[in-house]
Amino acid sequence: MNVVKVKIKTIAFQEGNSFIVYCPALDISGYGDSVQDAQESFETSLEIYLEFATENGTLSEDLLNHGWTLSRYPVTLYSPPAIDDSNESIKKIVGAHSYQVLEESIALPA
Repeated sequence: MNVVKVKIKTIAFQEGNSFIVYCPALDISGYGDSVQDAQESFETSLEIYLEFATENGTLSEDLLNHGWTLSRYPVTLYSPPAIDDSNESIKKIVGAHSYQVLEESIALPA
């Protein structure tokens, strides 16, 4: 299977005793007792999402519904919506909690 590498941004923050890693571009999150645990939980959620969306043939439609752009010529290219760490929408997600914006590469089926 062909894949397309894409960089996405996630937001890591603590709420109570739990850490949360949330990706607004996919509306997927993970949680755990540490940021690393939350990242691992997020990666598991991402794998489940990609497997489900690919098997059901809804990945492209779902990404477009989340604000992604898709180009298929000359090669398939997915672009997530931009997330700026000064964005007011991030503050709506994390409230008054401190946060950090993380970036990671993921592989999407082409």
